[in-house]
Amino acid sequence: PLLDFTISAGQTEYGRLEIELLDAKGYPCIRLQLDSTGYLSTKVGYRNKNVFKYSKGEPLHITISLNCKNRFYSMSVNGKPAQNYLCFAPVQSVERIAFRTGVVRRFPDADTPTDQDFDLKGTEEKEKEAVFEILGLEVKN
Repeated sequence: PLLDFTISAGQTEYGRLEIELLDAKGYPCIRLQLDSTGYLSTKVGYRNKNVFKYSKGEPLHITISLNCKNRFYSMSVNGKPAQNYLCFAPVQSVERIAFRTGVVRRFPDADTPTDQDFDLKGTEEKEKEAVFEILGLEVKN
């Protein structure tokens, strides 16, 4: 496998952890997520596909093998193979992995006005603390 890692979630009903495999420029080709549904899912095209139901505190041992030329990857969770998946975006190679809490942040962007005369809504609201642990990570060439 290209990637072999173990993670654990401290909750299943809230929080979000996204795991992405990225190329040298930071463009992702694979995104896995653990979120408030209690499932490990993967981005398949525009939609997400549930792969594995997980429990609070349960270690999830995930292995991923990827072929960048044909854009397919295979995955297993706790030794149980999942089906093969198509990467949601093509890349020449995978250079890094990112573990991120929450969704991709795209604000501000190139179209955000430089001078704003308003405050952003909801900035005073706090999220409930979610805990995700990375218990191990091994990358192979």
